Amino acid sequence: MGDWVRCGAFSLLFVSHYSVATISNITATAVFTLTADMRIYCDVCSKEEATLFCYADEAVLCEACDVSVHHANKLATKHCRFPLLNPNSCNASPLCDICQ
Repeated sequence: MGDWVRCGAFSLLFVSHYSVATISNITATAVFTLTADMRIYCDVCSKEEATLFCYADEAVLCEACDVSVHHANKLATKHCRFPLLNPNSCNASPLCDICQ
């Protein structure tokens, strides 16, 4: 099997030019070897590639939307977010019920 990404990277929606596919329990290697036309797009603007996952909002965000959403008020700044491009670099990745 290989090293699995901690639970935060499950059931993300990958959009290609021709189809939409839900990927579950993918390995870190699989995340980084996706072709250029299969990117995770921001849930807010739907235009830019998402780089962060917000656990509280259950949303993927690009850098610009993350700044506008999470710096809007004091409560939002406390949301735990982790990087999608290198999910193993962050110890704050959320765990599923089984892994907790």
